[in-house]
Formats: sequence, structure tokens, C-alpha cells
Amino acid sequence: MKKIRKLSKLIFQNLGWKILSVAAAIILWIICINVADPVSNQQFITTLKLINEERVTGPAASGTPEAVLVNGASLRGRSVAINIRATRRTLSELNRDRSKISAYIDLGQFTATGKPQSARVAYDLTGIESEQYTVSGVEPAEVEVLIEPYITKSFPILLGKQSGEAGEGYVALTPVITPANVSIGGAASLINSVASVRVDVSVADAAQNIEQDEKLYILNTSGMVMSDPVDLQFNTARVFVTVNKYGTIPIENPRITGNVASGYSIAGVSFEPKEAEVVGPEQDVDALSSIQLNTINVNNWSQTHTEVFELSEYLADTNLTIREETPAAVEVTITVAREAVKTFIVPIEQLHIRGMSTEVVFLDKDVSLTVKGLERNINAIVPEELNGVIDISGLTPGTYRVPVEFTLPSGVMAVGTPAEVGVTISDGQPPLPEDGAEDGAEDGENPAEEDSASEENPEETENTAEAPPEADTPSPEASPEPSSSPEPSVTPAAEAATTE
Repeated sequence: MKKIRKLSKLIFQNLGWKILSVAAAIILWIICINVADPVSNQQFITTLKLINEERVTGPAASGTPEAVLVNGASLRGRSVAINIRATRRTLSELNRDRSKISAYIDLGQFTATGKPQSARVAYDLTGIESEQYTVSGVEPAEVEVLIEPYITKSFPILLGKQSGEAGEGYVALTPVITPANVSIGGAASLINSVASVRVDVSVADAAQNIEQDEKLYILNTSGMVMSDPVDLQFNTARVFVTVNKYGTIPIENPRITGNVASGYSIAGVSFEPKEAEVVGPEQDVDALSSIQLNTINVNNWSQTHTEVFELSEYLADTNLTIREETPAAVEVTITVAREAVKTFIVPIEQLHIRGMSTEVVFLDKDVSLTVKGLERNINAIVPEELNGVIDISGLTPGTYRVPVEFTLPSGVMAVGTPAEVGVTISDGQPPLPEDGAEDGAEDGENPAEEDSASEENPEETENTAEAPPEADTPSPEASPEPSSSPEPSVTPAAEAATTE
């Protein structure tokens, strides 16, 4: 406790004199500092400036620059560190107004060589006497400048990307760009690295013509978009895209005229394509319903021919064109082949009867059929499949020559004497009595008894019946046989025929 009292007494004893002494010491230190003004070092950071640039890149008589400082963008605004040794008063003044410190390079001493050149970084302290400071170092002390000749070239404006698809049923034609060319100026190395100038356009869902301004961009020889500073004559170009409707127009079957050589016939006509894909104004597409090819004259042809028709000829009077990547011509192939004539002997078993009577007897064993057509079609005929039809509808009992109708394959026709067959038609009733029957009556035979016997034994009556009498009035479709016709075929052959 006594120690604490002693320490407290020691601190607070003569306290006023102690405070006064500290204040006097501080004042004395400040006076010494200001009067003596000691020297010290400090680093200042400033921005590099370019002077006399117009002496190199200034406009020539043509109104365009003579040269270009290629790396000017990287030099401008570059930081420069300057180490200054000066009195505290001078350093304080510089800290208050750092704009007094500047670093620069003088471009007036350089020319457009197209190669890097070294330039010394100079400095200046505005309003500060040189005796008041020294510069112990500048970083960087030198920089490289690249000055190239300024050149101008003209480039065609090309289509870059055409994105999107036109609306359904429409097609976008190749865009038209105006103006067609653009001039680009700049450093020689940059202009020489330009590959092309391009512009993009979108035709997404377009159903009418497109006309709009699009921004230009430059591609270098590596295919990359250039970001280097160059002077474009203009920055946009007008892009016009015609948007047309497309349609599918049917092509009519070719017309054939004339006759091929004797012994030949047209085996077939084929053509491709069957439709034309056209593009044009909507009203023109809707107005064209079909395309009729020119008539082909086949007079005296004896071999196959192929004719080519350019579709553009049929669109000459319209505003339509053939759609890209679709056939622009029609090929018509006319196949000409040799004819053949052949006679087939068709058995009566292959004949069918339409309108069959009670009893029909064929007078012939077969029918002769002569046909004409292409050799391949004639050779393809199977004789066993030749089925004929005779129509005896409306014919009365009697003997006739009846025409035979055959169903022939496509391209085959019957020629020569028409096919026909002899038939005898009966109604199944016993014949009328002749002179022998009257003699029997005179001999005392009873007709009634004969009728009774016929009823008791119908089979015997049927077997003893003579051939039915010929009809008095023949049908116009068949011709009756003379009384001296040959012996008829057996009736079962007729029974085997199919009734239609």
C-alpha cells in the first residue's frame, strides 16, 4: 500500500511542469524539422503520354493518315513509376498535386518503318525547380513503338450466315447486299491480314421479302473476327432477301403422235420426274396448274428413244424458276419393241357358256385364236389359261356358228378370222313325227299306246329320239349351220362347260 502511494506521488507531483515540458519538446521538434527541411525518397506513379504523334500519323494530302501507331492503344495509359529524391517540402507539394508529374515519349523522331523501335521514357515535374529534386529511376526506362504505313483496300461484302428457315411453304432466295464493296483503312499489317468482310441475316419464319441494315464484321486469314482498330468506310450494309412461295406442279403425260415402223409397237412410255418444284411469287405459283410437255413424233421408230425437256422452257412466260437442288429437266423414255403373231388352238373344255339351254352339243373339238402383240407379252401367254365365253342367250333350238370371246392380257389383241365354234341347241323335247310315223298309223298302230309306252320308259324314249329340228328363225348373234353339217361332238363335252 505504501508503494502505491509513493508511485502516485511521483507521477502527479509537479504535473503542470511535466505537461509543459512535453509540449515544449514537440514544438521544438516541429521547428527543427521545418527549419532543417530534411531530404527523403518517394515513388510516384503516373500515366505515359505520347507527344508529337501527329508528326507521324498526321493526315496526308489525300486526307488519310500517312502512318499508324500500331501499338498506340497499349502505350496510352501505361503506368510509369518515377523515384524522386527531394526535400520533405517538395515531396509534400508533389503529393498534393500529382498532375505536376508526367512521363512521356516523343514520337516526332520516329518514322513508319513497320518494325519495333525503342523510345526513351522522359519525365517532367511542372513548377518544381530541378535543384529541388533528383530522379533516381524511371520504370520502364524505354518502351517499343511500332509505326506502319497507313493503307486502304476495297473488299467485297459477302454473306456470312443466313440463319433460320422461311415460313412453311416459302423459300428464301440468295440475299442481295448493297453496296457490294467497302473500303478499309489502317496499318498495313492489319489490312493485309483481312480475309473478308461479311454480314449476317436471319430469315426465320419469313413469309414476305426482307430488307434491313445489318452490321459488318471482318474476318482475318485465320477465320477469326478482327477486333483490331481499322477504319471502315461504313459500318452497315443493306440486305435484301426475296421470299417466294414454292409449289409442286404436276407434269402431264407426254403426247405421242405418228406410227412406229411396221412390225413394231410402243411397249411403254415413262418419264421422270412426275412433278416440278417451282419457286416464285405466290400468285404465279397458284396460277400454274400443270405442265404439258411437247408432243413426241414416233413416226418410223424401230428402237427405244429418250427425249429430254428443259423445264425452264415451260416457265419462260412466268416469274417462276425451278427450285434449287431439284431436277431441272424431264426425261421421257419411249420403249419400242418388235411385235409377234401367234395362233393358239383352244380346246372346247376351256370354253364357258353364257345363257345355257337345256342341251348344247359342240360341233368342233377346239377353237383357233390368232393374237398379236409384243413378243414378250405373246410368249407370256399360257395356253391352258386361255378361257373363252360363248353367249347363246336368246337362241332357239338349232345349229349355229357362235363367236367366242376371249379375255386377253394387256397389250395383246385378237387378229385375223374371229374365233367361233359350232353348236347345236335343243330344248330336250322329242322330235315331231315324220313320214314313217304316218305309215305306222296306217298299219293300225295306236299312237296313244306309243305315248303310253314313252311315259312308262322315258329313258328308252330319250335314247331313241332323233336330233332336234333346226330352228326356223336363227339369232342375229350366231349363224345357223347347213343341214349337211358334220357329225356333232358328244354331249358330255358340253356338260363339262361352266354355265355363267
